Amino acid sequence: MVVSEFNYDIPTNENRVVNPYNDSRRWTGTAHFGAGILALTSLGRAYGYTLVYGEKLGVNIFFIQTSILKKLGILHLVPSIEKLHVKTPEPHWKHAEEKDKTRGWIWNDTLLPT
Repeated sequence: MVVSEFNYDIPTNENRVVNPYNDSRRWTGTAHFGAGILALTSLGRAYGYTLVYGEKLGVNIFFIQTSILKKLGILHLVPSIEKLHVKTPEPHWKHAEEKDKTRGWIWNDTLLPT
């Protein structure tokens, strides 16, 4: 199992992460941090993991080795990332908007493998 913090503010159709080359990997308490659920799901799949759960607080997502899910015959039961993504955390909270517009993202236009 792998547990990863993610940025719930990034929509499920945007495959992006913070650009570490222009912001020194620092977090300033704003919504400009980390990686979106699609970017982390793509990374997990590249290493043989499948996203299986997103907590309702909108902080962590959970991955299991795909081989285990296949062996148990339950891979087909795993919900889509759209269903696992938390759009509004419970209880509702939100980071401040980033005011420094020079901070950027790295976009990955690759599609998730099926």
